[in-house]
Amino acid sequence: MCPQLADLPAIVNKKIEALSKMSFDQLAALPRVSEEEIRIDGKQYALCTWHDPLEHDEQRVVVQVFQRGVLSVKVKHLEGFAVNAKNEKRPLSSVDLAVFD
Repeated sequence: MCPQLADLPAIVNKKIEALSKMSFDQLAALPRVSEEEIRIDGKQYALCTWHDPLEHDEQRVVVQVFQRGVLSVKVKHLEGFAVNAKNEKRPLSSVDLAVFD
């Protein structure tokens, strides 16, 4: 069964859940960007994981699914969290996510 467009939040959430189980050191070792192609409703989408350091010794992790257009990118769903060296995680605010939208 092929995933449906309505499944995008669930796809992103599943990836976020897997990443949130990782330790600070494991997250810090991730590449800055990784991407995989997924097909939904016969269309191709990119499932992208972004990782970068923030102030105050935190790491930001964002998962985004989007569709590439001819001259644009259509963001369909994104979620993320920040983690500190004590492995304390917090969800990202809309301001933190705005740079990805």
